[in-house]
Amino acid sequence: ETVFIILNLIPQLSDFMLDRNVPLLTLFRMLAYRLPELLVYGLPVGVLFAILWALGRLSHDRELVALQAAGFSLRRLMLPVVLMGFLTTGAAFAVGELWMPWANHQYYNLLREIFFIRSAPQIRESTFVKISDTAYAYIERYDPTTKKLSNVMVFDQGGGEYLAELNARFPKIIVAPEGEWDGEYWRLGHGKLHKLRDDGQFEYTLTFEKLSIRAGPYLQRVFAEQRTPHEMGIAELFQQIQVLQRSHLEAESLIVELHSKIAVPFSALIFALFGAPLSLSLIHI
Repeated sequence: ETVFIILNLIPQLSDFMLDRNVPLLTLFRMLAYRLPELLVYGLPVGVLFAILWALGRLSHDRELVALQAAGFSLRRLMLPVVLMGFLTTGAAFAVGELWMPWANHQYYNLLREIFFIRSAPQIRESTFVKISDTAYAYIERYDPTTKKLSNVMVFDQGGGEYLAELNARFPKIIVAPEGEWDGEYWRLGHGKLHKLRDDGQFEYTLTFEKLSIRAGPYLQRVFAEQRTPHEMGIAELFQQIQVLQRSHLEAESLIVELHSKIAVPFSALIFALFGAPLSLSLIHI
């Protein structure tokens, strides 16, 4: 995975420099922002290679035989290896949770500036977008040619007045199977508006034929704030998954990303637990 990221990144940066006249300093910034992800994927692999190299060297120099002759069992000799696996897992998890989401967000912001500078911000599929100070929107499908929206979900914690007949402000979840964006308004159709209680439960539901949400001006200002699952931490991903599941929208891609963020750091411990016995068995063959 680490090698794949590097091989994919080098031609991409070369293209930016040659074809898009991106400054060299910006390219170095982009490369630096990719380092946390390289660390998260590289640390477990480094543990595996370190175990194979260290135990192979000890066996080649007959150090393992000497330690066993001195009364040290193989089980006891494996304790430092397992401890290294634990420490590496903790380091990879810390980098992946505390550093990598921020770095990925900065990296993709630079990409957005390179590709979309002097152009209107684009709606991105399967991505949470901030459309006001208190409201977030999720769009499962968007056709930029027809400006059609599919499976739209809006969560407004501040309770904007979307339907004048309600004459009240309260937290709302708006779900609509279809809509259209005219550059300033999202024209949603045949949807539902759920009122939430303080405990987060639905109080009642209203249906509507048409509903307009003014999103264009705010999208222009907060284009850089939209986040893909790759730019979220575990806690934020878990919250977004809960919101989607409560709204009966698909969350499989976010669930896969959540599991990946947990599994990759713990692979260092798995490599330590299984790599050491495997390497010893190969040595004695």
